[in-house]
Amino acid sequence: VTSRDDAIATFRSIVQNKTCTIDRGVVDLSDCKMLILSEDISDMIGKELADWQLSGEFPLIVEIPPLSGTSAQHTRLVDAVRQAIGIKIQ
Repeated sequence: VTSRDDAIATFRSIVQNKTCTIDRGVVDLSDCKMLILSEDISDMIGKELADWQLSGEFPLIVEIPPLSGTSAQHTRLVDAVRQAIGIKIQ
């Protein structure tokens, strides 16, 4: 996403409509139980995100550090997820 409006529209599509549009088409997310957002996107959609988290509905939102910066500062996605939720993914 590139703007707040885009971030909100994408977030709503995922949590309300249970779909997401990517290059290859529309993805069905009806079984999605966890949504991983970078902190910069979370900051963009602050109120909407807070309202969703207070609703107690799925998907559960997990925030991870942004994945941008120099290679020395760059956190690999798998490591960031592992640190945020405490499970190993492959």
